[in-house]
Amino acid sequence: DIAPCPKAPVPAQLIELMALRKLHLRQEATGDPSKRCFRDDLVESAAASSGLWLLLRSKEYLKPDAKDFTGLRWGDITFKDAARNELQPHEVTPEGVHAATYSLISTKNSFGRCTRTLAANAENTACPVRLVAQLYQLLYKQTRRKPDPAQPVFQYADGTVMRRDRMSLLLREFIKACKLDSRLFASHSLRRGGCVVYHANNIPLETIKRMGRWESDAVLLYIHDTDSDKTQLMADCFKKLPKFELH
Repeated sequence: DIAPCPKAPVPAQLIELMALRKLHLRQEATGDPSKRCFRDDLVESAAASSGLWLLLRSKEYLKPDAKDFTGLRWGDITFKDAARNELQPHEVTPEGVHAATYSLISTKNSFGRCTRTLAANAENTACPVRLVAQLYQLLYKQTRRKPDPAQPVFQYADGTVMRRDRMSLLLREFIKACKLDSRLFASHSLRRGGCVVYHANNIPLETIKRMGRWESDAVLLYIHDTDSDKTQLMADCFKKLPKFELH
C-alpha cells in the first residue's frame, strides 16, 4: 500500500513527548476534573504510540473522515503476563501486562486476520502496551466488567471514535511546537516513522515488511536513509521502546 502522498516520518521521541505533555496537563488539572478528560488524553497518547510501533494504517485504528469505523476493537487485543499467558480482566494493569497480542486485518489467509505481539517496556512513558492497558484498566474500574469486545479501542468519553483528521491535527500541533514544518506530517506519518526506527536499528527488511503487513516492496517507499547522527538517535530511542514478536 503506497502512501497517498509523501509524508515525513514522525520521530519516536515526539510520541514520548506527547505522552509526557498530556500527563503533565492531567497532573496540573488534579482536583478539577472539568479542566481535562483523563480518558480522552489517554486515548490520544495510546493511539499515536500504537500507530507508530505496530506500523498501523490509519483505517486499522482510527475512524476514516467520511466512512464507518472498521478498525481495532477491544476484542482484537489479548493482554499477557511474563509467561505469555492471557490475563483476566481484573489482572490487566500497566504494571502487570508484559505483552499484548493484536488481531489485525490481513489478506494473506482465508481467515482475513493475522496477529502481531508487542512486548511492554516499563522504562518508557510512551510504551503502547502499557498505555492501552492503562486505558483498559480505566474502563474496567468504571464499569466493573471488561470493555465490550465490539467497542473501538480509541473511543473518547463521549462515545465518538478518534478520527484520522484529529490525529493529523494533534501531530501537527506538536510538530509546530518543535519548530518544524507541520505540513509534512499527517496520521500516515506514524506508520512511516515506525519503519524508520526499525530500519535504523537494523531490523531486517523482510521482518519490517511482515510486521507492517506489506504485500509488495512498497515498504521501501516508507524507509528514509538517515545519517549517522540520526541513526544513533533512533537507536538510542529504540532501546527504551517495545519490541515486536511475529506470529
